[in-house]
Amino acid sequence: MINSDKSVLFRRLKKFIPGMVLGLCCSAYAADNGLIPALLDEGMKHYSEKQYSAAADYLGQVVDMDAEHSQARYYLVYSLALSGNQEMALKHAEILAKKFPSDPQYKTLVNQIKAEISRTQANISKNKSTSNTKVEKEVILGGYKSLDKNSELRKPKVDYTPRAIKPPKPLTPLEKAIKKIDEEEYDEAESMLNEIIKKEPKNADAFHNLGVVEMSRFNYKEAIKNFKQASELNPKSFQSPFLMADCYRNIGDHINAEKSLEAASKIKYDEFALMNLAEIQLELGKFKEAEDNYNKILAKSPKFTEASVGLAQIRIGQGKLEEAMNMVNAALSAGNTGEANYVKGLILYANRMYSDALEQIESALRNSPTNPKYILARAQINIEMLDFTRAIDDASAVLNKNPDSIAARLVMAKAFILTSAEDEAEAQLELIAKRGENAEYYKLRGMMAKRRGDNEEAKKNYDKFFQMAGGIPSSAFEYAEFLENTEGGASDAEAVYQAIVKRFPESVYATRAKESIARLKSSSESTSEDAAFDSQPSSGIRPGNMKY
Repeated sequence: MINSDKSVLFRRLKKFIPGMVLGLCCSAYAADNGLIPALLDEGMKHYSEKQYSAAADYLGQVVDMDAEHSQARYYLVYSLALSGNQEMALKHAEILAKKFPSDPQYKTLVNQIKAEISRTQANISKNKSTSNTKVEKEVILGGYKSLDKNSELRKPKVDYTPRAIKPPKPLTPLEKAIKKIDEEEYDEAESMLNEIIKKEPKNADAFHNLGVVEMSRFNYKEAIKNFKQASELNPKSFQSPFLMADCYRNIGDHINAEKSLEAASKIKYDEFALMNLAEIQLELGKFKEAEDNYNKILAKSPKFTEASVGLAQIRIGQGKLEEAMNMVNAALSAGNTGEANYVKGLILYANRMYSDALEQIESALRNSPTNPKYILARAQINIEMLDFTRAIDDASAVLNKNPDSIAARLVMAKAFILTSAEDEAEAQLELIAKRGENAEYYKLRGMMAKRRGDNEEAKKNYDKFFQMAGGIPSSAFEYAEFLENTEGGASDAEAVYQAIVKRFPESVYATRAKESIARLKSSSESTSEDAAFDSQPSSGIRPGNMKY
């Protein structure tokens, strides 16, 4: 039920991308000043060579030119501290701690430097590491402008070794590319990753992150190719099949999405992977498998309310709407809004209580305004309420962000069919067909053919729909309704209704099927009586065709 361009799967993307050293936060470079990158490169070169005093000179100039350049300031702190200029290192570290109050590493760094200063001051007579000699400043080769205009530059002691402070390593080419992904500079990241692959054609991490780049661009098919390559090179990688599954879901390929998540779940236990796997299995009508996975989660995490809500969705699929409502109300009372509101909306929708269903979906959207699953649920309800304009607007909004969303195109196609915009509907259905077989696609094809009066074509498509989705009671009931409303299809409809009663006895659809069977039998009896009456002598008045 969950579609993810940005479902449970894509919200966790950053977790799976390797973080930069100590959670480095970087500001934009001064694009209009080519000197800054040159100074930064030179500073990092000296830093990597452990020439910390020279590194501080260059990095200090970068910070002077661009006070928001947190990367340069971060390495400047270490360069100053490791060259003995603890007081100046502390000032810059405090700037970072103030700028990023939620990042504990900066506060830790401040405390480490303070501890180092205290140790130095306690032994100043023995371990004096600075002199009062002024150093002449130059524009590039030195000349670090201090924060304190009256202070003097310090000359490091060669054998200075701080106790508490360990320098971070400079970023590797891969880490630099990942940083570009974090900054959403995808073209640069792609170029850097391709350079790595040229030199290291078996670098699984490079292929994985190239997949992340394409996924971020919504190029899901290209992303899948790269994730596959990464998985082949590193079969123990959990991240690649996990993200590959999200790509498959976004192009409507639930079968391969299920396979990818099963592969990921075999590599390691992960609740979110199991959640997504259960959701896909639910969409495929594999209720037992989905329920097993939700129960696995609840066995380890009994308070994982999203899994409880998932079980309620299974009950909806099984047609056990009363049981589903009890489960989702329990989740709501426990404070699990959003997803629980969404599922309650689905229950009300299945009960054809469209206004109440819409109210629940709107509540879910207040918690997550951009969730495509919620938006499309609202669109489906609006179609039933004949508000086609809003339904099309909602589907279009989802497609603008994710042009590969099959769910959005299905909504668009249905709205166009019901408004007799056949050309527009045909365009959407053709795009859906290119993504592979889909049960809803065949139902919509059948619906469009029936509206044209082509009963034979409609029957062919509805039969295909039933073959693919007949294991779900709601789909079987829709098929039976189609047969009932097709000339000569009453007996076939009754057979399907009987099968629903037998196969899904505890479902709401079994109750509805019994009502339909009674109606068909009543209609049949009435027709027989009319036929008997017609066989008697009459005044020549012929009864019209009656619908029951």
